[in-house]
Amino acid sequence: PKRPMNAFHFFSADFRSNKKELLQGVRLGECTKILTQEWKKLSDREKAPYLEKSKEMRIVYAKEMEEYKKEVSKLTPVGIDTSL
Repeated sequence: PKRPMNAFHFFSADFRSNKKELLQGVRLGECTKILTQEWKKLSDREKAPYLEKSKEMRIVYAKEMEEYKKEVSKLTPVGIDTSL
């Protein structure tokens, strides 16, 4: 399973989709600085939806990882005698 995004990544995706004109033509490094500054300006209340989404995705990831580990543990390497 793919690791979940953190709250900042959810914010970044949302900000980019809503502020395309602000970030148009801006280099990646500068874009990251702008996103970081905007994230720091947010209050805890404004960050809450992104933090909640991140929390939900971590729970989903943990469940998927648990399932994955169960499946992997059922597999035995080919050509290795496991009867020892």
